Amino acid sequence: MHKAAAQRASQDGAQEIGGAAEDPGQQEFPGPCLAMLKTIPTAQLRTGMFIHDLGLSWWEHSFLRPRFPVDSPETLQRILATKAKTVVIDTTEGLDVADVDARPSPPNQASVPAQATQPVAAAPGPKIPVAVERAAKPAAPAKVSLQQELQVARKLVREARTAVQSAMADARTGRISSVPAIQGLAEGMVESAGRNPGALITLAGLKTKDDYTFMHCVAVGTFMIALGKQLGLNEDQLRDAGTAGLLHDVGKSRIPDSILNKPGKLTDDEFKVMRSHPQVGYDMLREAGYEDSAALEVVLHHHERLDGKGYPHGLCGPDLTTLARMGAVVDVYDAVTSDRSYHRAIPPTAALKMLLASANAHFDEPIVRAFLATVGIYPNGSLVKLQSGRLAVVIEQTPEKPLAPQVRVFYSTKSQMPITTMDLDLSQGGDTITGYEDPVKWGFELSKYTEAKL
Repeated sequence: MHKAAAQRASQDGAQEIGGAAEDPGQQEFPGPCLAMLKTIPTAQLRTGMFIHDLGLSWWEHSFLRPRFPVDSPETLQRILATKAKTVVIDTTEGLDVADVDARPSPPNQASVPAQATQPVAAAPGPKIPVAVERAAKPAAPAKVSLQQELQVARKLVREARTAVQSAMADARTGRISSVPAIQGLAEGMVESAGRNPGALITLAGLKTKDDYTFMHCVAVGTFMIALGKQLGLNEDQLRDAGTAGLLHDVGKSRIPDSILNKPGKLTDDEFKVMRSHPQVGYDMLREAGYEDSAALEVVLHHHERLDGKGYPHGLCGPDLTTLARMGAVVDVYDAVTSDRSYHRAIPPTAALKMLLASANAHFDEPIVRAFLATVGIYPNGSLVKLQSGRLAVVIEQTPEKPLAPQVRVFYSTKSQMPITTMDLDLSQGGDTITGYEDPVKWGFELSKYTEAKL
């Protein structure tokens, strides 16, 4: 990547992940203050200690937070049941090995410092449906096959792209007249997701650098609806979520193309202009008579962060609605997994890991977990390598077995040759995924091997 483009990508990443920063080129990450870290064998772990790092990938354990207190014998047993051989503890937050040796705890009652008994949590926000707390719960069974629903979903995505493009063109002239059409499309997208949510999700990632702005809005609308279903929102709420996603970046229509598509690093003044788009979009929609407060919250607040380091208003967790928190997650996910003139897409698995790492500082962790359950550990369209040495593209999720989706094999890494394509349901056994592969590295155009075409 050209140096200027790399600087812009870094700057844009700071904007997307951590909201506003004092220096646009600096990206802030949450971290403990004055932490005293120590690596110990897992066998030495005791209740009262504080885990800083389990040393495991996020899919290899079931803990909601990367850092947490060992506050009960049950928590200790859950850790011991993982594959972790060593763990990193923070002795400023919990007990040290020497503390435990000097003052052994009773078998069923650990002595835990007061500060270690309270896990770091996001500030309380509006009540989220119970389904959020069960993010791993599989979605309702699909009513039609993916293949069947793709035919309908393609038409919806094309129409949505056209409607978003029209809304942004209208906005440049000072008038938005296409909101009712977008609301109607959102309703159609909700119905499609009810039949098979995987169809729209499969198509959501199909965008080029040239149509990124429009297709990003379509993708965010799609993910908002799918995530909303996972969270248990009703149909009216899902329609609002979809409308919000389709309109969330309408304010960018007033950002000069010289800034919006600049391949190099933005100046401070340019970055200030870029950060104005949520407020601009909100004001434009209000002036056009659009009064759906739920959707307007997403337009205005999708760049806000739980820790108050977002923009345009620097709001903290309690001031952010559920839809705004959802918008923050899906907006970043689609942005970082998309190619742009100054940014090469990162793998979906890396994007999900990044979101989890930033949860509770920037993003609502239950919503991040629910989104992971929505798109899957290996999202549709991902290139994966199987234990057999074959390469395959993920074509559909198996909600109850997120590590075992349905895939289409097409290449052998052993013979370095294409093979006859074949669909496999990995949940039935016979082969397993060993990891994600970069399609750019292999030179594959994955849409050739899927129905993911517009």
